[in-house]
Amino acid sequence: MTLPIYPWQEPYLAAAQETDDSKIPGHLLEAIAAIEQRLLSPIDVNSLEYKAIENTRRGIDVLRQE
Repeated sequence: MTLPIYPWQEPYLAAAQETDDSKIPGHLLEAIAAIEQRLLSPIDVNSLEYKAIENTRRGIDVLRQE
């Protein structure tokens, strides 16, 4: 099963694939802002998108620690 890619995921994916370590923090800030913007609209906490948001937040935390 292929999971959808949501528009707010793009900056996170860019950070995860970035090879220049100096650019990763900027991508992560963009990812956080995109998630916060998405959460301004209603979202079902049981939806695949909400689970993707939670997973992306965990991924952001991991990238920040590296």
